[in-house]
This record gives sequence, C-alpha cells and structure tokens, in this order.
Amino acid sequence: MKKLRLIAYILLVLSVLISGCKSESNETTEEHHEETSDTVLLSDSAIAEIHLKTIKIYSKIFTGSFSLTAEVKADQNNEALVGPLLAGRVHEVLVNTGQYVRKGDVLMTVEGLEVGELKASYLKTKTAVEFAKANYERTKKLFSEKIGSQKEFLMAQADYDKAKAEFKAEDKKIHSIGLSDKDIEESFNEDHTSGTLTIRAPISGVIIERNVVTGQFVEPSENAFRILNTSSVWVDGQVFEKDIARINTNASIFFESSAYPEEKFEGRISFVGQMLDKQTRTVTVRATLQNSKGKLKPHLFGEMHIPVSGNKTAIFVPESAVFSLDGNDFVFVKVSADSFIKRMVKIRKYSASEIEIIEGIIEGEEVVSQGVYYLVSVLQKDQIEEDEH
Repeated sequence: MKKLRLIAYILLVLSVLISGCKSESNETTEEHHEETSDTVLLSDSAIAEIHLKTIKIYSKIFTGSFSLTAEVKADQNNEALVGPLLAGRVHEVLVNTGQYVRKGDVLMTVEGLEVGELKASYLKTKTAVEFAKANYERTKKLFSEKIGSQKEFLMAQADYDKAKAEFKAEDKKIHSIGLSDKDIEESFNEDHTSGTLTIRAPISGVIIERNVVTGQFVEPSENAFRILNTSSVWVDGQVFEKDIARINTNASIFFESSAYPEEKFEGRISFVGQMLDKQTRTVTVRATLQNSKGKLKPHLFGEMHIPVSGNKTAIFVPESAVFSLDGNDFVFVKVSADSFIKRMVKIRKYSASEIEIIEGIIEGEEVVSQGVYYLVSVLQKDQIEEDEH
C-alpha cells in the first residue's frame, strides 16, 4: 500500500515534468523507442532532476552469510506422546492443556481388569519367591549339618531358581506398563489388589494436547496427552541446490523474527537434507537453538542467516535497485543514455543493504540504483494512457 501511495503521489507531482521531458526531446525519444512497453525514455533534464544513478554489475566474492526464510519447529527430542499401555476406563485426569508438568508427575489414572490381574500376578510371584527362598535356605542349612538329604536341597534350590525367574518376568511386565516401585508397594500393603494404573509424565514440559475425559474408555494405542518441552527448538529453512556447497556447518547461524525485531537467536546446524525437493529444487537445512526463555514458538517464521563456506562469487545490487510488483521482482537495466527497460529477476536477500541476483542480469550491464520508483511511476502512467486510448 505504501508503494502504491508513493507511485500515485509521484504521478501527480511529476506529470508536468514528464510531459515536458518528452516534448523537449521528441525526436530523440522516437529515435530510441523500442517496441516493448516496459521501456522508459527520459530526457537529460529529467534524469538530472530526479538524480537518477546507475551502477555497472560485476560479480564479487561472496563472504559473510546468506539469508533464507525459515520456520521454528518443535524439537522432537523434547516431545512426548503419552497414553495407557493397557485398556481401561479413565478414573481421574489431573492436568489441563497449557499446564507445565515435571517428569514423573501424575497425569491421569486408569482403571481396568487387566491392571488388577497384572498386579495380582506380580504379588503372587513375589510371595512365591520369598517362600522358595526361605525353604531353600532352610534345606541348605540342614544339608550342611548333614541332617537333610541332598535331594531335598536340590529340589529346594530348583524351586527357588524357578520362582526367581517367574518373579523377574512379572517385575519387568509390571514396570513396563508404567507402574513405579512406589505404586507396587502401595498395592502390596493394601488388603486388595487395586486395578488402577497411574500414568506419569515421561518428560518435563507443557501439556499441549489433552484428548481424554473422566469415564472415557481408552485403548493402548490412544494418545491421551502430548507434552512439549521448548527449552530447545529446531529452525528449518530451504536452500537451493546450487547453494549447498556454500553452507558452513561448523559455524553458528543466527535466526531473526519480526516478533522480536531487536534480537538475534544463535544456534548450530544439526541437519542438512540428503534429498532435493523435486518441485522447488531445495534441501532442508535445520539448526538447533537453545530457547530457555521460551520466546521461540513452533511455526514462528523468520530469517536464518547461514555463514558461507569458503569464497564464492555472486552478483549483488543495492536493495534500492529492486522493486516488487504483483509478487515478482524487477530492476531497470540501462539500454542507452536515455532508455531504461524493466526486467524481471530472481533474487535472494543477502543483507540489510544488498540483494543477490540469482537470475535476470549479467556482468557488465548497468541497473538503476537511485530513482527506481520514479521510473515505475512513468511506466505505469504511460501504460494507463495507452489503455485509455
């Protein structure tokens, strides 16, 4: 909108000047006029009046860093999906979406027959191993004192080994469903075996999804909660195939976002994609950033600044030389002393003051670096007049 208002203002203020410029050098204008409607013709007085400047294009050593659009994503190493490992009915939910939990905090409890059966089996094997141990130690003592027989001692030893194996299997099973030693001890001290399964947080973080309510029947495959810890995040950007060799994976990158215009977030490249996207011809470059203050949120957009590996060459123009229209980028190339043609280019942001030209102009050509929007206004005025006629 600002650009459109600027163009409209220039059209009004300079319309007289433009018409004067054309009348002063009408013969010259006709002599140099090209067939394309993207050409702007100016007199010497008009060029001087607007202080139009051009620069000759040469490739130069590309040092420092280049920028690309990037998006913050959740670090999957700090993310967890939580659900019951046994079917049952939700007895109680103890957390809500947005709540911070620590590793080991109880999220919910689930009641089910299978839970009770596992606990009962665990307690049964625990009692059996204790009995077998006592019998083994008794027969061992009798055998050593030559009171008991060797057969009884060997049978007691075999029973004890069997009981230990069965208990070990039940112990692994009961822990695998998420029950802690404390939960098991509480069940052991109760008069009856509880069929309640306690679901705890496997990591510290924020509950970003809650998919259960009290009384709901849940299956082992269901994800009841999603926990996210944003103490570190990923930042993903897309790099063109011709720029892959430029990436310096051993240096720090910087991420900037309009959400925090005065801040730069430092990180390191942790992943460079191994496959090109068929459509965009780009690969994903991922950096890991520490985010202790939690400012960087997943899906936040910004710019990633990546250091260049070695000395490469590229074509650059001042930011003032490039203008955008209808989603495309253009520059004005000098054709002759009074003739300038609009040309589409492909660009990449390099720094706050320079833009890299990927495609559209070549070394040795001259582009307008000052007075670009005046040329845009002249071009649009001429096109409007042509449409009216």
